[in-house]
Amino acid sequence: MYRFPSVTRAGGVARRTIGFRRGAPGERHAERQVDHLRRRLEGLPRPLVLLGDFNLRAPIPAERTGWRPLATGDTYPRHDPRFQIDHILWDGDAVPDVEGRVVDTGVSDHRALVVDVDRF
Repeated sequence: MYRFPSVTRAGGVARRTIGFRRGAPGERHAERQVDHLRRRLEGLPRPLVLLGDFNLRAPIPAERTGWRPLATGDTYPRHDPRFQIDHILWDGDAVPDVEGRVVDTGVSDHRALVVDVDRF
């Protein structure tokens, strides 16, 4: 398992960032990782955004967490995306009115999901 936590502030909003990987790859294991993250995030103040390469096809992460996707679109593989394994999920009372998009940055084997969330 690896973690590299950091907390930053932008526009009065605290952002907590961690990298998380635990165990061997595989869909069943990826589902357990999502369940673990959901449990670990339960007590934190809302709103929260959970994002990253989950290695799970949509809509599995949203269904397992109960969180809402802020962006959807095929992200993998980059050169010919056929399914979404990267996710941006939201948990909070007010769901922001945003439009997500898929962007080919050319620096990964995935396309990036992008969404602009203003402070509210």
